[in-house]
Amino acid sequence: MRLVGFRVQMYRCIVDSGWIDVCALTALVGKNESGKTALLKALHKLNPSVPEPYCMDREWPRRFRKDRNEEQVVCSARFELDPEEIEELRQFSGEDVIPSVFEVRRDYAGRLEVLFPPELFPDRLMQQDLDPLLEMFPRVPDLVGSSFGSKARECLEEAKQMISEGRFSDLARARGEHLQALLNKITSAPTSVQSSDVAGAGGRLESRGESSAAEDEAAAEEAGALQTIFPREREFMDDYRESLKQVLERVTATPSVLEKAREYVSKRIPAFVYISDCQTFTGTAQIDQVKQRKDRGELTEEDRTLLTIMDMAGLDLDEEVDKSDVVDLEQRQFDLDDASVVLTRYLSKHRQRKYQVQLRADGQKFYTFIKDEYDPSLIMLEERSRGFQWFFSFDLMFMHASKGTFKNCVVLLDEPGLHLHPDGQRDLLKRMRDYSADNTIIYTTHMPFMMDLERPDRIRVLSETSNGSIVADDLMESQEEAKLVIRSALSVASCPSYLVAQRNLVVEGIDDYWILTEMSRLMLQSGEMGLPGDLFVIPSGGAAEAAYIATLLVDHGLDAVVLFDSDDGGEGPKRDLAEKWLRRYPSGRAQVLSLAQCMGMEDGFSIEDIFREEFYLRKVREVYMKQLNAAGCAELALPPGRQLATRVEMALSGYGIKFDKVAVAKALRMSLAKMGSLDELSQETKLAVRRIFATVNAALPQE
Repeated sequence: MRLVGFRVQMYRCIVDSGWIDVCALTALVGKNESGKTALLKALHKLNPSVPEPYCMDREWPRRFRKDRNEEQVVCSARFELDPEEIEELRQFSGEDVIPSVFEVRRDYAGRLEVLFPPELFPDRLMQQDLDPLLEMFPRVPDLVGSSFGSKARECLEEAKQMISEGRFSDLARARGEHLQALLNKITSAPTSVQSSDVAGAGGRLESRGESSAAEDEAAAEEAGALQTIFPREREFMDDYRESLKQVLERVTATPSVLEKAREYVSKRIPAFVYISDCQTFTGTAQIDQVKQRKDRGELTEEDRTLLTIMDMAGLDLDEEVDKSDVVDLEQRQFDLDDASVVLTRYLSKHRQRKYQVQLRADGQKFYTFIKDEYDPSLIMLEERSRGFQWFFSFDLMFMHASKGTFKNCVVLLDEPGLHLHPDGQRDLLKRMRDYSADNTIIYTTHMPFMMDLERPDRIRVLSETSNGSIVADDLMESQEEAKLVIRSALSVASCPSYLVAQRNLVVEGIDDYWILTEMSRLMLQSGEMGLPGDLFVIPSGGAAEAAYIATLLVDHGLDAVVLFDSDDGGEGPKRDLAEKWLRRYPSGRAQVLSLAQCMGMEDGFSIEDIFREEFYLRKVREVYMKQLNAAGCAELALPPGRQLATRVEMALSGYGIKFDKVAVAKALRMSLAKMGSLDELSQETKLAVRRIFATVNAALPQE
């Protein structure tokens, strides 16, 4: 189960954040006091790893005091189920199709509600819970009067029908009617031994009508006289009355399909772990004072950190306080050494950084010493650098919350890496990428080095409005202060040498650069339209970097056309980001094109596709001649498909050869450099190149 979106309402500075899409690693970017912490805390309290309820007195937005209502939903979240969970829920409902995404929400009163589409999970018992109820009823004895037996079977059939249809309220109302009807059959039966006492008892029962369980018992006592006259009928009535009572009691205690589905989902909501860079992490404390604050319910953040350390080491606070008076100091240190080994081994499961922990005590004073593979010195935790404390505490709290698995958590990091130097921030960002494979990580930042420039689709931008803070994934919808954070990251990541020409063409890679520039030379030599002489062609490191470079160029008042391949890299979220940032840029200086667009196609066209298949395969054969010969491949057969490079990659992989299209592009460049005119190329290639250059030139602003 994975978080895919959330929404915060009426919490601190946020009136309504709107729905915020979440991916494996999501960055909330904004200036200080823009509401980043409020977003994380509201989300954290949806399902905190350590109980922490909402507090309406302190967290309700100011200016809206008259609107305070404990039923106000604070945080709503959407979760995506994995296939196994979908299959288990399918068994609850019996439906063939179960939605993969559902919503949960929590209000100020602390109520957690799981929302399903209407009628998906009915509010009735599962069939497997109903079947045992049907078997609880007695059988009608053979030797009873025919009139009584007929009515008894009729009552049984009606009761079972109500159970099968889930009409338990009807069954509760019908209970008294059934018992009265059966009694009427007894009292009206002709018999020479029927006495006035029996008739009187029957009359009193008849006057009761619908009865409660207590009234049933009273009626049974009053009708005791019937026992000696109609023993089998009376025995059936007693058994039937008890069966109805047990059925209704079990129904009350058995959850419905809807209740079971809600319980199933609520138990699988991942734990939310909140870690703030402002927290003070320490491993030293007067443990008797910590115990006093714990007993009063006044634990500090430092106390909680210490208790986390002790819990993971297998130590109990109360026991350690008592041990301070023990004379056997050797035994106490032996126990602490054993706990140190436990904690060290626990943390050794962490694949990023290896720690060694040493716990010590002197009376009521408790110490935590730490060293790692990068710094072997054994130093008290709070005397380590802030960066070291942050990394250790991050690992410690994450492992504690995930029960040592580093999986199935939603980790909320508030301004991580504030005290780390740029290299440390890059290391932290890499670590967060690794963790996001098994967890959802959401972090706030305003620092350029904490921007994941390889995945711009993960960035969400906060802005302050007159109606509270809002969040958007579109830079153009954000305020100037938020844009500055992104622009700073772009400036750090991009090379200033790009800023050398007024008109620029940004392409995805060096292979696009080589082929386009050589083709332009051939076009110009043949008297046709190539790329303008004042146009600066800039190769980037992929679709994302192409978008960044173009944004930086436009920020400096320059013109840019971005030309993407039409493959997964160029048509995915990075392309979407470029369209948002560039096509809607206020200056109008940026244009976004794709090679497929140049060719009049919708998708599936890369720079290699301008060449005929046999020509491109000759270059592939030149580059991989030794490997193909060693593999016994006389002729490389390509699988069907549209994009040439993808088909070549698949064919080479069949021989265990890894495809490098840049190496092939280099061979193509050398061949093109030797050509004197376009006549040495195929008609298909010439037509493709003319279309590309015509589209690019049309997109460029006039000189």
